[in-house]
Amino acid sequence: MKIKVLYQLLLLPILTNALDREQLIGAAIEHVKLSAKEEKNSASEEKHGATTSNDLLHAFKRASERTIEQGKARIMFERLIHRAERSILENERLDMEDASNRAKAEEIAKILVNKPGSVLTKDEVARIYQVEKCPEPPPVDCSDTSMQTMRSVTGVCNNIEKQFLGSSGTPFRRLIEPQYEDGFSRLRGTMQSEENSILNGEPGPFQPPNPSPRVISLSVIQDLPIFNNSNTHLLMQWGQFVDHDLGFAPAFNEKCNPGCEGTEKCVPIRVPSSDPTFGMQGPDREDICLTFPRSVPACDTEAAHGQVRPRQQINELNSFIDASQVYGSNEVVYRAVRNPNSGRLRTGPRIPGECTVHVIIRVATYSGPCRFTAQDFLYATTRA
Repeated sequence: MKIKVLYQLLLLPILTNALDREQLIGAAIEHVKLSAKEEKNSASEEKHGATTSNDLLHAFKRASERTIEQGKARIMFERLIHRAERSILENERLDMEDASNRAKAEEIAKILVNKPGSVLTKDEVARIYQVEKCPEPPPVDCSDTSMQTMRSVTGVCNNIEKQFLGSSGTPFRRLIEPQYEDGFSRLRGTMQSEENSILNGEPGPFQPPNPSPRVISLSVIQDLPIFNNSNTHLLMQWGQFVDHDLGFAPAFNEKCNPGCEGTEKCVPIRVPSSDPTFGMQGPDREDICLTFPRSVPACDTEAAHGQVRPRQQINELNSFIDASQVYGSNEVVYRAVRNPNSGRLRTGPRIPGECTVHVIIRVATYSGPCRFTAQDFLYATTRA
């Protein structure tokens, strides 16, 4: 199956000089669907080894099922847009065999710096959106008596006029627009790795590459002891406790592959050999990268109307100060942390064997009663 997918990927640009736009988009859709199916099969066959500290760290960033559905639909949309427009532009380039070198160079530049959404029409974008639409939000009735008298755990209907405003599972608000390299979803530096495939390995206009975020961090931020006689460490701890009630951008429930190869879900950060913590000196040194999973993207229903807008991120919590870090921000967590008989929070001594590292990772999918937090202080507070 993998050979078949690779063969189609290589063969598609060669065949497109005789195809029209509709056929190109249809072929791109089938290619992306086939690749997604192969990816899903590979993930189901993956063998899991011993639990590590990275597994535990990943557990704290797990997303709910509804958030995952949103993210998968958005990533499928992004893949389809990229593949369809790339096919159309490659087709135009193949039709320029007799054109001048300058015209060919301009066409290659168009491919390299293409802004997604600039090639497809609105009708074509709407057609692509139908392949995997955004999941429908659950039905709500803000006129219900309970909704009129108390806040909901999800934040839905806390604002009667705008029922989903600030509710869990909705995109974060931005103060400034995102600065993606392609204006759509790709982080800066992505084009540097792609241009070589078009220019036959020759250095392109995006060389040399951008510096690693780790290099910037080491160069700009200094680790200095700073003392404050006005505030204790409790101020920071309480600030973080409140922050855990307002915002949480989860990652997909999948581990990033080891190494330095990036995907839509993971963007490894390269470590310089001179790094004081992670670096290694010597000729036998291999590339080292820090794992960096991207946040789950929000699905955009405006794509149904032909709009191609930049990727946004999902807030798994609601935006209200209502102790979401204690009671949860969706019905699944809300029910899991409460005693079904009394309705009170589950309390009492730990059940032997119930909160081991293995179970904690399972509980991150909200299938058990254990409560876990990132800091001892926060744990003590949520147990109070």
